[in-house]
Amino acid sequence: MHHNRSRRPPRNVAVCSIFVLACAALLVPFAGSSAGAADKLTTRTVVPSSVTSTFPLGVTGLVRNRDGSTTLWVLNAQSKRLVLDGSSIFSIIDVVFSGKPGYVFKLRSGANCSVAANDAGGSSIECLPDIEPHQLLPVATFTSNRPYPLGATSTVELNSSAEVTDAVNVSIPRDAVTDAAIQRYLGDYFRTLHLVSTVEEVTSGEPTENAYVLSPKTVPLGWVTFVVTNRGHKQHSFEVCPTSGLVKGGGLLNQCLASSEGASYADEYDDTGPLLPGQSTFFTMRFSSPGLYEYLSDIVGQPAHGAKADLKVT
Repeated sequence: MHHNRSRRPPRNVAVCSIFVLACAALLVPFAGSSAGAADKLTTRTVVPSSVTSTFPLGVTGLVRNRDGSTTLWVLNAQSKRLVLDGSSIFSIIDVVFSGKPGYVFKLRSGANCSVAANDAGGSSIECLPDIEPHQLLPVATFTSNRPYPLGATSTVELNSSAEVTDAVNVSIPRDAVTDAAIQRYLGDYFRTLHLVSTVEEVTSGEPTENAYVLSPKTVPLGWVTFVVTNRGHKQHSFEVCPTSGLVKGGGLLNQCLASSEGASYADEYDDTGPLLPGQSTFFTMRFSSPGLYEYLSDIVGQPAHGAKADLKVT
């Protein structure tokens, strides 16, 4: 099933089954202050399904400053820069933080930020930074009509050049008082969610017209972003069977196809759609079980001429 909430021209993004993780939210931050029993908050929260079912980009955190203001930090937790059609699809170009009902914000500083009332009866902050992979940025510092709660119970919308996604928003421990400490904490937290996307480069039409070249040939469990380029002389597509193509006993099951010569159902599989020669696109999906997964072209007649093989997931 495809999910694309992009404000820009749509691209294929596919998601697999939603999973739920239990995470412990650590202490409420108060940068530079000493810890006391009265100012500790320990909660448990469930990572929202909106986070685990959308394109994973990063994680955000709130810290309370000594002057009573609050800073929203954003970490782009992806592993590499990926540019497609001139845009870095792993960059974060829009951040939307929607406050809880009843909290009115005043912006103190930010990266091209603005504040507006939201439908929930609170304030929302929207910023236009440009955060590349591994980069950390304090996107906004704000005050509110009363101290804003910092527990890990909300999400922040992070938009790339292609997708609109949600990110977990956590409270940063008060002893993380440097940029390096904040980046380390948010990075460690993000890794526990297993949302980092592996990049899989796929070339169709090479070395022969109905062949594929995959790099790497084996991918780990979790999210995988397939970047597909058609180097052939004809239209090609690339699709992966997320469940029905799972091979448990060896050999290809050919269950991506609706019939032996027909195309697959686009709403059941993860694919690029037809690509013209020289065209590139991407989609992202999550593998939740190891094994061999069938991939193929869903253009009629091409699988029968060799446009199919399998991908190993470990």
